[in-house]
Amino acid sequence: MKDYEYELDKSTGEMIKKYVDMINNDGFKKVIKMWNYRIIKRASENEPECYYSLNEVFYEKDGTLMAFSDADQVVGSSREEIIEVLEMMLADAKKDLTVLTEADFKV
Repeated sequence: MKDYEYELDKSTGEMIKKYVDMINNDGFKKVIKMWNYRIIKRASENEPECYYSLNEVFYEKDGTLMAFSDADQVVGSSREEIIEVLEMMLADAKKDLTVLTEADFKV
């Protein structure tokens, strides 16, 4: 059984999504992994400049940083650009448009 809980991070004021896994081979054991989305300043592989990305960030039980996802959800040249892109994405998602399927793109 998998479930989610939310908790307020007192140091940042952000809501952290806690992944709760209740399944264990020996019976039930509650394991809590906390995560949220954070903007990370990243080094670019081929250029001296950096870029910013929005990634899932995972925390230890005591709230210390543990890891972040490899998959960049949104990228930009600044924190502000990430926020602008997210606002545009949300505005577009709220529009009353037909939901597309993969078949819509096949010729």
